[in-house]
Amino acid sequence: MMISSSSSAAVSGSLLEELQFIDQQISKLDQELASLLSRHHDAVVHLAEIPGLGVDSAQQIIAEVGAGAATSTNAIC
Repeated sequence: MMISSSSSAAVSGSLLEELQFIDQQISKLDQELASLLSRHHDAVVHLAEIPGLGVDSAQQIIAEVGAGAATSTNAIC
């Protein structure tokens, strides 16, 4: 089955529009997350300083564990 170039262009255009929409949704969610975690800015910055972690990872950790999580003195080896 052969797909015409006009059909291919229409599908490509549709997929591009969908990707742009998803990109916009991700940006909105990133902004909302940053707003919700703004009161924990110092903790996010501190966690993001750990090698291998960035701001996104730090925000996720704080969202799941909380900014006031106690530190453990027990090392797990």
